[in-house]
Amino acid sequence: MDSTTGKPGQEARKSALAASRNSLREAFEALPLAAQFRLTAVAAVTVAMVIVLILGALWDTRIARHEALELARTKTESMATRLGAAGGGALDNLEGHPEILAATFQLEDGNVLQRYVRAGAAEDASAATRAALAWTARPSGWLHAVKRYLALEPIYVESPVQLHRQLTGNVSVVIDHHWVWGHVWHRVGQVPIAILLGCLVAWFAANLLRRQVAEPLAQLAETTRVPGTAPERDSGGQDERQKSRHRRNELTELAANFDALARQLAEYEGMMSTVRNSASQHIVDRTREIETKLRRAEALVRSKDDFLAN
Repeated sequence: MDSTTGKPGQEARKSALAASRNSLREAFEALPLAAQFRLTAVAAVTVAMVIVLILGALWDTRIARHEALELARTKTESMATRLGAAGGGALDNLEGHPEILAATFQLEDGNVLQRYVRAGAAEDASAATRAALAWTARPSGWLHAVKRYLALEPIYVESPVQLHRQLTGNVSVVIDHHWVWGHVWHRVGQVPIAILLGCLVAWFAANLLRRQVAEPLAQLAETTRVPGTAPERDSGGQDERQKSRHRRNELTELAANFDALARQLAEYEGMMSTVRNSASQHIVDRTREIETKLRRAEALVRSKDDFLAN
């Protein structure tokens, strides 16, 4: 429980996270539309470029693994065919293939006839690489299968060799998984340049949007601004004004201008209604005054007629 709020710690963290998200959203909405366009475009392009580069790196790694396996199978099969046809011999020169970590020519009883280890591989600090140098058979188990599929450990490839009728062996090659994942780092090296180019494109696109959208909205907001607008009296209006003050951009200013126009129109309608009511009352009073004078004149005429008649 949180001693300050009385809420569980998880709910307090959720509340803090929601408050931070709201603060970021309010800070973003407080920016001008042009800045919002720039940030949105740059963020969208950056995220898209990063995703594309990640997918490209994974694809390059997959292709590199496939090519390395094809090379290992081709090499082991060709060496096995040659050694079997000659009844023995030596391994091929593998110095020009950095993806091959080690190669072994051994008999079925485990006797190693020849072994090739890539220069510098023995000094490799990786435990998986040092362990792979001692492999004489493919490691078994589901964990090794998963690591082999994901190229998280060296990959073992072998081909059988029939030296004589009763003498067999095999030729094996160990593929360096670091060489496979090295393609990822080649792709990662392209990330800064790609992001820089993407940001430049996004910046130009945001400036285009600013000229076509933000500037006309700013002009419209300037045109519809009502000078000397009286502030609202209710607390809700004050809250809305405080929020709009924190989120001040062309759209919020335009909305505030329209609100001010609506309030001014309501005031004008109230004034017109007052004028109409006042005019109606004035007409009624004037009509009554005229009727009174008319009745008085009629009474005088009747009095004069009665006097003349007598």
